[in-house]
Amino acid sequence: MSTILRPLIVIGVLTAMAGSPAVMAGEMTPWAQPAGTAATLSSIAMSPPTPAATSASAAASLGFEWASAFEPGKAVGVGDYTRTVRPFLDWTQICDVVRGGRPICYLETIARQDGAAVAWRIALAKDGRSMSLVILPADASQTAGVTVGFGGMSRPVKPLVCDRAVCVGTFPVDAAIISLLAREERATVSFEREGKPITISASLRGMGLALFDLMPKAVAQRDASRSPANTQPKRLATAPAKTAPSSPWEGLR
Repeated sequence: MSTILRPLIVIGVLTAMAGSPAVMAGEMTPWAQPAGTAATLSSIAMSPPTPAATSASAAASLGFEWASAFEPGKAVGVGDYTRTVRPFLDWTQICDVVRGGRPICYLETIARQDGAAVAWRIALAKDGRSMSLVILPADASQTAGVTVGFGGMSRPVKPLVCDRAVCVGTFPVDAAIISLLAREERATVSFEREGKPITISASLRGMGLALFDLMPKAVAQRDASRSPANTQPKRLATAPAKTAPSSPWEGLR
């Protein structure tokens, strides 16, 4: 059974890290929306894996659809849906699976500073692209957008897409970017709120470890000697991934 890492550097980027958070009224609300919830931008940001997040309106809002453990039009039996939430230092690995299907996973971290909170996820889009999702407060400036900085580079995203609950920015992340993130200690998330510039420092500790855990066993063993700076080497050497060689993340580094 292959495992697909559902990106955002879904800074959210979005992962469930102790819960699948969304920014609502300045606070993070854990866990996914129930099936059948209207596909508002907020529900998309909170729970990319649910049926609501795979609808046409969801695709129209973000320009793409998230990969999902749920099959459109197929009912999920009682007890057939499982979500696992595993903390890796400052990042959380969240995996959803429906009995008989393959796990769909994503990574997430939450950063708070000066009364503002952002979620950052790395997840997988339905078309196979790895995407970064940054979830910001609803009063973030749409035109100013958001800039994510790490490893001496920056990734501006504008305009933001907003509704009454959240603003989000997305951008694709390739293997080189993910490899760099896995080796950095911190990143910055900069945006404007009520005309004031805000920069929040987001920890990258554990992101590489959470990703490493999802790698195919052969790749994990090969890379065990190249531990990312933001992981714990001892854990890396003893925590091989539990995925099949067909994982789309094979050869990521």
